[in-house]
Amino acid sequence: MKKIYINKAAAVSVFLSLMVLFLSGCHVKTHTLIKEDYCTDETSLVKYFNDLNIESAEYEMIYPSEYIGKVEIGSFGPTEPKYRGAIFLTKEEAQRLIEDYTWSESSNSIPELGKADSNVNLDDEWYESSDFNEDNFKLGTDEEFFFNGKDTIVFTFKTI
Repeated sequence: MKKIYINKAAAVSVFLSLMVLFLSGCHVKTHTLIKEDYCTDETSLVKYFNDLNIESAEYEMIYPSEYIGKVEIGSFGPTEPKYRGAIFLTKEEAQRLIEDYTWSESSNSIPELGKADSNVNLDDEWYESSDFNEDNFKLGTDEEFFFNGKDTIVFTFKTI
Protein backbone atom coordinates (compact mmCIF):
# COMPACT_ATOMS: atom_id res chain seq x y z
CA MET A 1 0.00 0.00 0.00
CA LYS A 2 1.35 3.38 -0.99
CA LYS A 3 1.54 6.01 1.72
CA ILE A 4 0.53 9.57 1.02
CA TYR A 5 2.57 12.24 2.73
CA ILE A 6 1.13 15.67 3.32
CA ASN A 7 3.46 18.58 3.69
CA LYS A 8 2.15 20.16 6.90
CA ALA A 9 3.61 23.55 6.11
CA ALA A 10 1.91 23.60 2.69
CA ALA A 11 -1.41 22.47 4.21
CA VAL A 12 -1.24 25.20 6.87
CA SER A 13 -0.32 27.76 4.22
CA VAL A 14 -3.29 26.78 2.04
CA PHE A 15 -5.63 26.85 5.06
CA LEU A 16 -4.41 30.31 6.14
CA SER A 17 -4.72 31.62 2.56
CA LEU A 18 -8.31 30.38 2.37
CA MET A 19 -9.12 32.00 5.73
CA VAL A 20 -7.65 35.32 4.57
CA LEU A 21 -9.70 35.14 1.37
CA PHE A 22 -12.85 34.28 3.32
CA LEU A 23 -12.38 37.04 5.89
CA SER A 24 -11.37 39.65 3.33
CA GLY A 25 -14.31 38.61 1.18
CA CYS A 26 -16.58 39.95 3.88
CA HIS A 27 -15.32 43.42 3.02
CA VAL A 28 -15.48 43.07 -0.77
CA LYS A 29 -18.75 44.19 -2.27
CA THR A 30 -20.79 41.42 -3.93
CA HIS A 31 -23.30 42.45 -6.58
CA THR A 32 -25.44 41.01 -9.35
CA LEU A 33 -25.43 42.18 -12.95
CA ILE A 34 -27.97 41.13 -15.51
CA LYS A 35 -26.25 39.74 -18.60
CA GLU A 36 -27.89 39.72 -22.02
CA ASP A 37 -26.57 37.46 -24.75
CA TYR A 38 -27.91 38.26 -28.23
CA CYS A 39 -28.39 35.18 -30.46
CA THR A 40 -29.59 34.38 -33.96
CA ASP A 41 -29.07 30.60 -33.86
CA GLU A 42 -32.58 29.16 -33.92
CA THR A 43 -31.34 25.61 -33.27
CA SER A 44 -30.87 26.30 -29.55
CA LEU A 45 -34.40 27.78 -29.41
CA VAL A 46 -36.10 24.83 -31.16
CA LYS A 47 -35.91 22.62 -28.05
CA TYR A 48 -38.54 24.80 -26.36
CA PHE A 49 -41.16 24.27 -29.07
CA ASN A 50 -43.10 21.26 -30.39
CA ASP A 51 -42.92 20.96 -34.17
CA LEU A 52 -42.88 24.68 -34.85
CA ASN A 53 -41.22 25.27 -38.20
CA ILE A 54 -38.86 28.16 -37.45
CA GLU A 55 -37.21 29.80 -40.44
CA SER A 56 -35.00 32.14 -38.38
CA ALA A 57 -34.94 33.83 -35.01
CA GLU A 58 -33.29 36.58 -33.04
CA TYR A 59 -33.47 36.66 -29.28
CA GLU A 60 -31.71 37.47 -26.07
CA MET A 61 -30.92 35.16 -23.19
CA ILE A 62 -31.06 37.15 -19.97
CA TYR A 63 -29.59 35.87 -16.73
CA PRO A 64 -28.07 37.20 -13.53
CA SER A 65 -24.36 36.84 -12.90
CA GLU A 66 -22.73 37.39 -9.51
CA TYR A 67 -19.60 39.47 -9.04
CA ILE A 68 -17.23 39.96 -6.12
CA GLY A 69 -15.67 43.32 -6.78
CA LYS A 70 -14.88 43.22 -10.49
CA VAL A 71 -14.47 39.43 -10.67
CA GLU A 72 -17.35 37.45 -12.18
CA ILE A 73 -18.05 34.30 -10.18
CA GLY A 74 -21.12 33.10 -12.10
CA SER A 75 -24.32 32.66 -10.17
CA PHE A 76 -25.19 31.32 -6.77
CA GLY A 77 -27.42 28.30 -7.20
CA PRO A 78 -29.10 27.12 -10.38
CA THR A 79 -29.99 29.94 -12.73
CA GLU A 80 -31.89 29.44 -15.94
CA PRO A 81 -32.11 32.26 -18.44
CA LYS A 82 -35.14 34.19 -19.52
CA TYR A 83 -35.63 34.41 -23.27
CA ARG A 84 -37.11 37.29 -25.25
CA GLY A 85 -37.16 37.83 -28.96
CA ALA A 86 -38.77 36.99 -32.28
CA ILE A 87 -39.33 33.86 -34.35
CA PHE A 88 -39.70 34.32 -38.09
CA LEU A 89 -41.87 31.81 -39.93
CA THR A 90 -42.25 30.72 -43.52
CA LYS A 91 -45.49 31.77 -45.23
CA GLU A 92 -46.64 28.14 -45.13
CA GLU A 93 -46.04 27.84 -41.39
CA ALA A 94 -47.80 31.15 -40.69
CA GLN A 95 -50.78 29.97 -42.76
CA ARG A 96 -50.87 26.67 -40.84
CA LEU A 97 -50.96 28.54 -37.52
CA ILE A 98 -53.78 30.78 -38.74
CA GLU A 99 -55.81 27.72 -39.81
CA ASP A 100 -55.04 25.49 -36.80
CA TYR A 101 -55.63 27.95 -33.95
CA THR A 102 -58.15 30.52 -32.86
CA TRP A 103 -56.43 33.87 -32.44
CA SER A 104 -57.81 36.91 -30.66
CA GLU A 105 -56.50 40.43 -30.89
CA SER A 106 -54.22 41.08 -27.95
CA SER A 107 -55.02 43.80 -25.47
CA ASN A 108 -51.63 43.26 -23.82
CA SER A 109 -48.62 45.28 -24.81
CA ILE A 110 -45.80 43.61 -26.68
CA PRO A 111 -42.92 42.81 -24.31
CA GLU A 112 -39.60 44.63 -24.46
CA LEU A 113 -37.40 42.66 -26.87
CA GLY A 114 -34.08 44.39 -26.27
CA LYS A 115 -31.68 44.04 -29.20
CA ALA A 116 -33.95 41.43 -30.76
CA ASP A 117 -36.47 43.93 -32.15
CA SER A 118 -34.43 45.12 -35.12
CA ASN A 119 -36.40 43.07 -37.67
CA VAL A 120 -39.81 43.23 -35.97
CA ASN A 121 -42.51 45.70 -36.96
CA LEU A 122 -43.87 46.47 -33.50
CA ASP A 123 -46.67 48.57 -35.05
CA ASP A 124 -48.38 45.43 -36.45
CA GLU A 125 -51.58 44.13 -34.90
CA TRP A 126 -50.74 41.27 -32.55
CA TYR A 127 -52.79 38.21 -31.64
CA GLU A 128 -52.75 35.61 -28.88
CA SER A 129 -53.92 32.01 -28.62
CA SER A 130 -53.83 29.93 -25.44
CA ASP A 131 -54.26 26.76 -27.56
CA PHE A 132 -51.16 27.69 -29.54
CA ASN A 133 -49.21 28.12 -26.27
CA GLU A 134 -50.36 24.74 -24.94
CA ASP A 135 -49.69 22.85 -28.17
CA ASN A 136 -46.39 24.40 -29.17
CA PHE A 137 -44.50 25.50 -26.07
CA LYS A 138 -42.68 23.17 -23.68
CA LEU A 139 -40.02 23.37 -20.97
CA GLY A 140 -40.73 26.82 -19.65
CA THR A 141 -42.91 29.14 -17.59
CA ASP A 142 -44.25 32.69 -17.62
CA GLU A 143 -44.60 32.58 -21.36
CA GLU A 144 -46.00 35.32 -23.56
CA PHE A 145 -46.44 34.75 -27.30
CA PHE A 146 -47.82 37.24 -29.80
CA PHE A 147 -48.38 36.47 -33.48
CA ASN A 148 -48.76 39.16 -36.14
CA GLY A 149 -50.81 36.83 -38.38
CA LYS A 150 -48.20 37.13 -41.14
CA ASP A 151 -44.73 35.84 -40.36
CA THR A 152 -43.55 36.76 -36.86
CA ILE A 153 -44.04 35.51 -33.31
CA VAL A 154 -42.60 37.62 -30.50
CA PHE A 155 -42.08 35.97 -27.14
CA THR A 156 -40.78 36.02 -23.62
CA PHE A 157 -40.45 32.98 -21.38
CA LYS A 158 -38.40 31.60 -18.54
CA THR A 159 -36.80 28.19 -18.74
CA ILE A 160 -37.14 25.55 -16.08
